[in-house]
This record gives sequence, structure tokens and C-alpha cells, in this order.
Amino acid sequence: MSSEKSKWWKTPPYSNVVGGLILAAILGLIKVFYDWYTKTEILSTFNEWKSFIVESLLSLVNYPIKLWWIFTFIFTISILVFIIRLLFGDRDQKSDDKTPIIHVDNYYQLQTKSALNRKLEYKAAKFGDYIWRWEWILNDLIQDYEVKKIVPCCPKLECENEIMDLNLSELAYTCPKCRKTYIINVSSTQVRKMVEVEGEKRLSPYYETLKKMQSR
Repeated sequence: MSSEKSKWWKTPPYSNVVGGLILAAILGLIKVFYDWYTKTEILSTFNEWKSFIVESLLSLVNYPIKLWWIFTFIFTISILVFIIRLLFGDRDQKSDDKTPIIHVDNYYQLQTKSALNRKLEYKAAKFGDYIWRWEWILNDLIQDYEVKKIVPCCPKLECENEIMDLNLSELAYTCPKCRKTYIINVSSTQVRKMVEVEGEKRLSPYYETLKKMQSR
């Protein structure tokens, strides 16, 4: 960090200022040497240029300007701006029609993002006597998330919600830790429907408000 600060003069716009000062200093030294060599008054040319610039500015400020010149200038600028908008404004509009861009306020962008996060973070819930887990997988064909890998967890505390394996029957699951088989009356299809309903609720911008009202 210190090395970057020590080299600030190498990056624009500081480098332009430093370069201009160095060039002015070199030209000043050359002028001083030239005045000394020609035995003229030191920096006399600079004084002449200074007086010339001051006189030019004073004459420009005191120059008599007629009122109709100002109106003509404003009118000409207005006509030019109108013509430029007429020529190039249609092109911009046509390009926007070809590639429409939806401008959304940052607040609504954050709201949409947080709502989607609420849905995707919903990966476990208790249905009946068992805790179920699942994953949200993006379907590229429909450009939406679907509920996949729906499995129940073992109800034993020592198994720590271990995911159970499906047996031959859709309602029979076996825990790989305790090796116990459970018959579950809720199918994965029913769980999928309930999860999808809850996921849609979480996409609502009023989800948090409704949740607080229901908890009262």
C-alpha cells in the first residue's frame, strides 16, 4: 500500500500536472540562461507575455456586445440542439426497441433478490412425524427452480437427522446409521406439492408481514 502511495505521481491526472511543472521549470531555466547569454533583462519576455495576456483579457471583457447578437446566438444553439435530437434521438429509440432494457429501481431489485433467497433457503421442514430435506435445482428449460432430491430424515436423536435411503416401496425408508426401516405415510410427491406452495408464498413481498401477523 505504501509503495502505491509513493508512486501517485506516476498515475493521471497527477502525472500530467507533474509533467507540466517539470516542462515549465526546464523552459524557465532555458529562458534564464538565454537572457544571461544575450545580456538582456532576466525574464523580460515573460513580462511582455504577461502584459499581453492581461491587455487581451481586458479588451475582451470591455468589448461592446450588441443585444441582438446574444439573441441570435441563443436561437442558433437552440436550432442546432433540436436538429441533433431529431437526427440522433430516433436512432436511440430504435435501438432501445430492438434491445429493450427494463430499468428497475434498486429497492425492488433488492426485494426480488431477498425473496428468491427466502425461497432457496427453504430446504427442510417437518411434515407429519418426520423432517424432510430437499434441494432447489434450476431447470434451464423453464428458467425456474424445481424441488428435487426429496428425502426424509431419521427421527432418532442419536442419528442427528440422518437422511434415509429409499427402499423398494415409496413409503419405506431405511436409516444408514441405525439401519432401522420406517414406513412413512407421506409420499415425496405430496411433500413436493407442499414445498412448492410454501416456496411461492416466500416469493411474495408481503411474506414477512404476513408471517408476523400469523405469529401474534
